[in-house]
Amino acid sequence: MLNRINLTRYYHETAHSDSLQAIMPFYQIGFDKMAQQLGISTQRMLELLSHKRHLTTMMAQQIECSSGLSAELLLKLDADYQRSATKFSRCQ
Repeated sequence: MLNRINLTRYYHETAHSDSLQAIMPFYQIGFDKMAQQLGISTQRMLELLSHKRHLTTMMAQQIECSSGLSAELLLKLDADYQRSATKFSRCQ
């Protein structure tokens, strides 16, 4: 399921979208079908996958129901990613 060669080394370098992009080929599902299952537009799904939007609790729960990927894990990854992104942007 995961390509172990391309794994990130630090947990704050990954976000929910990286996890979603890793499982979508496994389930043979495209972003448009995933957006339909979540009840969101394809444009919003593309924004989620490109790190422009963040997950809501409801979306994370829907992803957990459809894929088995833990909603708690997705939300924690997203929170850590947001925290590190703001931390590093302040340092520059």
